[in-house]
Amino acid sequence: MMKNNSYRRSKNNIKKALLLFMMLLFSSLVLASCGEKEEKKKSPESVQDFSDGELKIGVVSGYFFGAEIKKLYPNAKIVDYYTREDAFKGLSIGEVDGFADDEPVLRARIRGDESIRMAQGYIEESEYSFIFQKSEKGERYSTEFSEYVEELKSDGELSALDEKWFGKGTENKTSEDYSALPDTNGKLTIAYEGNGIPFAYTSRDRAVGYDVDIAIGFCKKYGYGLEIVKTDFPDVMSGIKEGRYDAGIGGVTITESRKEDYYFGATVYEGGISICVRNDSEELEGGGAYDSFIRSFEKTFIERDRYKLFFKGIFTTLLITLVSVIFGTVLGIILYIYSKRGNRLVVFLIRLLTGLVHAVPVVMILMLIYFSFYNHMSIGGILASQSAFIIYFADEIYRMIVKNAKARKDDKLQEDYRLEYIDTREFFEILFKRKAMVVEDYKERIITLIKMTAVVGYVSTQDMTSVLNTIRMESMETMMPIIATTLCYIILILIITVILNRIGRKKPKEEAIQNEKSVENEDKN
Repeated sequence: MMKNNSYRRSKNNIKKALLLFMMLLFSSLVLASCGEKEEKKKSPESVQDFSDGELKIGVVSGYFFGAEIKKLYPNAKIVDYYTREDAFKGLSIGEVDGFADDEPVLRARIRGDESIRMAQGYIEESEYSFIFQKSEKGERYSTEFSEYVEELKSDGELSALDEKWFGKGTENKTSEDYSALPDTNGKLTIAYEGNGIPFAYTSRDRAVGYDVDIAIGFCKKYGYGLEIVKTDFPDVMSGIKEGRYDAGIGGVTITESRKEDYYFGATVYEGGISICVRNDSEELEGGGAYDSFIRSFEKTFIERDRYKLFFKGIFTTLLITLVSVIFGTVLGIILYIYSKRGNRLVVFLIRLLTGLVHAVPVVMILMLIYFSFYNHMSIGGILASQSAFIIYFADEIYRMIVKNAKARKDDKLQEDYRLEYIDTREFFEILFKRKAMVVEDYKERIITLIKMTAVVGYVSTQDMTSVLNTIRMESMETMMPIIATTLCYIILILIITVILNRIGRKKPKEEAIQNEKSVENEDKN
C-alpha cells in the first residue's frame, strides 16, 4: 500500500512538472511572437567606416589583426573572440559591426552564407606563404620551396589552383591522399590550424586545401614524405620555432616581425586584411523575435547539420564518464589499500598525490595533461579528459572509502585494517554492511562526475585551450602559464580549506555526540 501511494505521488509530481514546463514554453512563444519588428541597421560600406571608433570590429585572439587595426585606426573598437565561429556568431547577432580576417578566408565563408558580405577595400594588403624554422634546415626548405613556387607561377599551375580553391565553383574541392608519398629524402611534418578555409582545413578526417595541394606537389618534387598535423595556430608557431614541425601552412601572413624569427617561402597568395559585415540586402522573413528564433534554429540545426555536435557531445560525455568510473573506482581502491599497507614512501606519495588532486581544479589537471601529452592528437581532448577524470574519480573513491571506514566506531575499522587485524576482503565486507550509505555516496559521486564531464570534459577542453592560446602566443611557452595558474589555485583552495576547518571546529558538541549515537545504533541494527 505504501509503495502504491509513493508511486502515485511520484506520478503526480511528474505530471505537475511537465505541466509547468509546457506553460512556461507556451508563454515564452507567445511573448516572442509579439516581439517588435527588427530594425535594420545599415552596415558599413567600406573598411574606412571603422576608423572613427563608432563601430566595433571583431577579431580572433592570437592573430595579429587586432594590433594592425589599432596601428592604422587608433580609435577603432576591438572585440576579441576565441574562434572564427564565435566571431561570425557575434557579427550575426549584432555584438560587432564587422569581423576582420584574411580576405580569402572571408571570401570562402561568404560563398556559403548570404547573410554577410565584404566591406570595400583592405585594412592592409598582405602576402601569404609557408613558414619555416629559422635554422639551416629551415633555410634549405624555404629555398627549395621558393624555387618550386616560381615554377608553379611560370607554368600557370598556381593560377589553376587559385581558380580551384578560390573560385565560385564547388566541384573538385579536395586534395589527393598524401599519406603514402615516398620519403626518399626524409619526411616533412607540416602543421596547420584546421579551419583556415580554403588554404588548409579538415574534410573527412584529412587535410585539404590550396596550401595542402602546394605542399603535396612540393614533396613529390623533392622526394619528401608528408605528415600533416592539425593543431591550433599558436602551437603551429611555437612548434616550428622549437623544431617539432618543419613548416606551417594555412594562409600564414608574411610580416616583418615574423621574419625575425622564421623563414618564409615565396608568396603563394596576395590579398589582405579585410572586414565582412552583415548583408543589408538580405530580406528578413517576419519581424518578431519568434521568427528570428525559427531562422536561427533552421540555420543551426538543419542547414549546417549542427545537431550532430549535440550527439557527439552526449557520446563524448558518456564515454568519458564510463571510462572514468570503471578505472577511477579500481584506482581509488588501490590507492586506499596501499595508503594503509604500503611502506612509508608509498604512503607519502599517495597522500601527496591525493592532496594535490583534491586541491587543484579538475580543469587545470585536464589542461596540464592535455598540453603535456595529447595536444598533437586529433582525439587529444577526449584522451586528456579521460585521464584527468580517472585521476579525479580515483581521489573521490579513495576519500569515500576513508570517510565511510572512519565513521565506523571512531576510525577503528581503518586502524584494524592498517594493523592487518582484518584482511582486504573482510574490510570491504564490513564496510559495505553500511550498504545504503556507501551506495548512495557512490551514486552521488557518479552524478557529480557526469555533470563535470559534460561541462569541463567536453566544453572547457576547447574553451580553456583557446584562453591559453593567447598567453602562449605572446610567450611561446606551453607549460609555465598553466603551472603558475595551478599554483595560484592551490594556494587559494588551501586558504579556504583552513578557514572552513576552523569554522567546522566550532560545531556544537551536542551535534557530534548525536552523530556518534546514530552510527552506533546503525551498527547494532
